[in-house]
Amino acid sequence: GAVGEQTTAAIQATTYGFFAVVFFTWVGLSVDLAGLWQAPTLAILLFLAAFGGKLGGVLLMVPMGRLTLREAVTIGIGINARLTTEIVVAKLLLDAGLIDLPLFTALVAASSLSTILVPLLFAFFVGRWRDHLAASAPANDAPESTHAP
Repeated sequence: GAVGEQTTAAIQATTYGFFAVVFFTWVGLSVDLAGLWQAPTLAILLFLAAFGGKLGGVLLMVPMGRLTLREAVTIGIGINARLTTEIVVAKLLLDAGLIDLPLFTALVAASSLSTILVPLLFAFFVGRWRDHLAASAPANDAPESTHAP
């Protein structure tokens, strides 16, 4: 019932909140900040490759007439939002000895940089282009699909 669902949701939120803090503290203690500070090139290249690849993929839609440049930039930035999965995978690879500490540190740094920059860039461009983006949005008066899921 509703009470069971609320209880489950509360337990999941509490558990996730606790373990997320523990996990990210563990990851933070595992990185080599001194090494990153001395040689940040790999982290920067990983960030640029991931960010540029996603943004570039969406920008390909502009010459095809599927998106305007503003729409493509906004979507390209938005899909760069990172979740914690890549950090979890990187930590597992490090613990298994499949990647070394400098690569792990670069992956965590690139993910952290993306986590910081993407919301700022997204808010900036959406705020700046809000009227254009709203005007180019498709009308929501199309009939609903009759296809079965």
